[in-house]
Amino acid sequence: MKYSEVCEAKTPEEMRKRFDKLMSNLLRTHPDVDPKQLRSTQLSNLGYIAGYYNHEVFKNITEWLETSHPIFGRNYPTPEEAFEKGKTTSKG
Repeated sequence: MKYSEVCEAKTPEEMRKRFDKLMSNLLRTHPDVDPKQLRSTQLSNLGYIAGYYNHEVFKNITEWLETSHPIFGRNYPTPEEAFEKGKTTSKG
């Protein structure tokens, strides 16, 4: 299961089912990893990846999986806002 397959689901149920499948695959291949930490990491990764999609998919990911983008939170930025946020964030 790839992140793109999770992100491109069309319903909340389908997205959660795909996310569960992703988690099952990862837990099977990484049995030594704490499941709670793995879940948190995967939700964070999907929140980040949401920023590469259009507003609708971004909203679906952040709402349906109850996650957020690490910089933009749950707000889909305009290109100008993203650029400014990137400049501010990179300055540390």
